[in-house]
Amino acid sequence: MLTMIAASVTKSPKEVDPSVHVQNYAEETVPRYTPWQFHQHFRMFPDTFEELCEWIGPHLQSSRSISVEKKMLATIYGLSATWSPF
Repeated sequence: MLTMIAASVTKSPKEVDPSVHVQNYAEETVPRYTPWQFHQHFRMFPDTFEELCEWIGPHLQSSRSISVEKKMLATIYGLSATWSPF
């Protein structure tokens, strides 16, 4: 077991299984979600997400490479995936 863990930690980036990474998730996959699917992933409906982006977006540090929506999706996903009331 330890050998397997050590082998996975020492792999170079080129040896990592590419199927684990999802490319263009925010640009291609999220827009195809139904409102309910969006809610399941992000714990809010798309309309609420858009309002939140409009409200918080102007206060975020600007970045030419990462949109406000993409930053917010990553943040909300991370918070909703780790939050637990217990």
